[in-house]
Amino acid sequence: IEVNPQEAAAGKLLANFLLFSRIANCYDVIGRTSETFDAVAFEALRKIITSDERLGFWGYYDSLYAGGSCLVKDSQSLAHQLAQKGGNTELIDDAVAANERQLARFLKRIKTESGCELSGATVALLGMAFKRETNDMRNSAGPRVLQWLIDQGVKQVNVYDPEVSGDEILALNDGPIEISQTAEDAITGTQLAIIATDWLEFKDLAKTFKAVVEPPYCIADGRRIIQEQYDDLAQKGYTIIAVGSTTQ
Repeated sequence: IEVNPQEAAAGKLLANFLLFSRIANCYDVIGRTSETFDAVAFEALRKIITSDERLGFWGYYDSLYAGGSCLVKDSQSLAHQLAQKGGNTELIDDAVAANERQLARFLKRIKTESGCELSGATVALLGMAFKRETNDMRNSAGPRVLQWLIDQGVKQVNVYDPEVSGDEILALNDGPIEISQTAEDAITGTQLAIIATDWLEFKDLAKTFKAVVEPPYCIADGRRIIQEQYDDLAQKGYTIIAVGSTTQ
């Protein structure tokens, strides 16, 4: 495609905004719908929506926050440059706000629905990278969740990520952080676990929870990575808080 430099730059920003807005819509509308109605499963809604070839498949997943180095930054850059020329940025601003709202809502649910008194608790934080298969924490939810937990007065945060180094994590905050070498080590001795990155190894976490911690215990799944096990875990007495689901 042959275009001038201004068109190339604008096209890049617009493409990332359109991708970002799809995620924001998924969080703020589709995910919120499945969080509101008990009989409406997020995965069923996604299956229905993506069956329409006009809508495509990319971006229809629910998580605690859309991070990384491009989507949010490029959307904000687009809004800033439009605003400088007097352009309307309401739709872009709404997408950015929806992303922030998603994380704030998830953390509020943990505080009010987990049944765990955060002050003085030991918490497992599973995942610091903004997505699987990377050690990149740029604009990731993990560091923000870590800071929030420390602000709540937790006794200790056991942090595990298979790729992000312990030194990088410890450099983020001088609070009560313990670096764990496995997810099992991170979970042991805790009262609450928060899943913040969609690492494939986390798909088997349900077995680990049942093996090392007993109810009452809260699992806050910010990635729906163990969604197939929600009902079983809830039946065994675990509290499940997940994006895209009512609390079980």
